[in-house]
Amino acid sequence: MKKLAILILVMLLDFSANAKEIKIRPFNEADLPQKALSISYKKNGDIKELVMSQWVDRIKTKDGMVYRKYQQGYNYKKKKGFLKVFNLEGELLNKKWSKKIDGGITKEELLIAYDLFKKNKDVFEHMQKTNLSITLHGGFNYQDDKKCKPGSRCVHIFASTAENAILAHSIIRLSDAKVVYPEYDMESNSKITHVKGM
Repeated sequence: MKKLAILILVMLLDFSANAKEIKIRPFNEADLPQKALSISYKKNGDIKELVMSQWVDRIKTKDGMVYRKYQQGYNYKKKKGFLKVFNLEGELLNKKWSKKIDGGITKEELLIAYDLFKKNKDVFEHMQKTNLSITLHGGFNYQDDKKCKPGSRCVHIFASTAENAILAHSIIRLSDAKVVYPEYDMESNSKITHVKGM
């Protein structure tokens, strides 16, 4: 039993010694989406609810033409989007909930998706296949009828280098912080070409 424990310890030390550091480029602010207009957090630090966009529109009512303020957002507890309607004095007039109300993700959500992506074992193995600096990008919505049903807030995340357009590609489900498709549209044994310094 003691020999087995020592063997496992040696193997873990050997793995950590051989694990290659991954060089990820700093994010360019211009490539990140807009920050949430408002955001609330749970006690554990996870996002509870956020407002992604807001606008004012003039609409026709029984009392004539009036201005209304609209807010579109997402609630992580309900796993639904919402559309709130206010008068210009700030009074809430209507609130509609739907899994179909999605909208683009915010900067805060994209940074969470990047973090989940980098920490995923399959993604990490792909990124270790290069010595080049890696750029992360993505945030485009994704939906299917399996793991990314409406309301799940799934997004594409990519890793690329100057010589590999797609080093890794995953689908992240933000509603419960999971990498649901770590190797989306990729073969797990795909070879990374044109790697320098290996």
